[in-house]
Amino acid sequence: MANIDPVVNNAFLDQQVVTWSGLDETASTTGNPFDNATGYDASCIQVEGTFGGGTLAIEGSLDGANWHTLLNAEAGAALNITAAGLYVPWEPVLYLRPRVTAGTGVSLTVTLVKNRAHTR
Repeated sequence: MANIDPVVNNAFLDQQVVTWSGLDETASTTGNPFDNATGYDASCIQVEGTFGGGTLAIEGSLDGANWHTLLNAEAGAALNITAAGLYVPWEPVLYLRPRVTAGTGVSLTVTLVKNRAHTR
């Protein structure tokens, strides 16, 4: 299984941007997990590229070992993505990763934006 490392950009004042580029169907490519517990919350995910009939699952974990497909906050359905767009995961997990589960000629980029958690 090919693993893609996330690239983390902290250049924004109150946001963190995490990108996985080059996700394809080769042996079901998996993005290496991003430690989601970094003082940021309210995530949004953008997916762009060629799906080639493929599916991209957005998965979460609380222990970094057992992975489950997250739910879409808007639709309440599993985040098994088959088209480019913006998606909002529901669960506040500790670890997050994208995983290509099928397709031919898949070439995807997944961008996760996290907003800094503010305390009152």
